[in-house]
Amino acid sequence: MIDIISDFIFKRTLEFIVVFFLSFIPLYLLIKLVGGTAGVVKTILISIVLGFSFISASYFLNIYAGLFVSFLSVLVYMVAFQISFFRATVVWLIQYSIIALSCGIIAWLI
Repeated sequence: MIDIISDFIFKRTLEFIVVFFLSFIPLYLLIKLVGGTAGVVKTILISIVLGFSFISASYFLNIYAGLFVSFLSVLVYMVAFQISFFRATVVWLIQYSIIALSCGIIAWLI
């Protein structure tokens, strides 16, 4: 079990760092744009927790669990940033679109 966890951390560390930075900056800017209460520290902590839970659920369970966690992030945004469901959904869609586009560009460049 320890081998699986260490293998997971080693292989996914770079992926986590890239996804973290690609998700933190747009999330902070979008929350400010829609009028939510976002602090830099709060946004960083939420990005770390949601990013790690998404990658862990996708790796240890399956891709559907990872998708479920990403949909739950809308509820986390609603509670943590005090915004409506519609605004949280818009922030989530734009954030994940930026992440997907950025990861696609990075993969194309490599």
